[in-house]
Amino acid sequence: MNDAVCIKPGVANQNFQSTFTWKSASSDFKTVPAEVTADMGDATSCAALGAASSVREAVHFSYWTVTGTNMSPLPSLPIVVGRA
Repeated sequence: MNDAVCIKPGVANQNFQSTFTWKSASSDFKTVPAEVTADMGDATSCAALGAASSVREAVHFSYWTVTGTNMSPLPSLPIVVGRA
């Protein structure tokens, strides 16, 4: 999936241990759907990623909001914004 962001469990070869949701914590970056669900037993959770037209060309760091039981925060993600 081009222009997507995906998350996967922090332990190799494992699946998610609970159901949770995640979304961008920044108004500069949005996912489609706006709030993404990851279900218990899934190996990954992905969403399309877009940047606001006002975001300048550069490397940015995006942060994420996670809602669910026993979930750790997601790390920041470097995102390269270009005009091509």
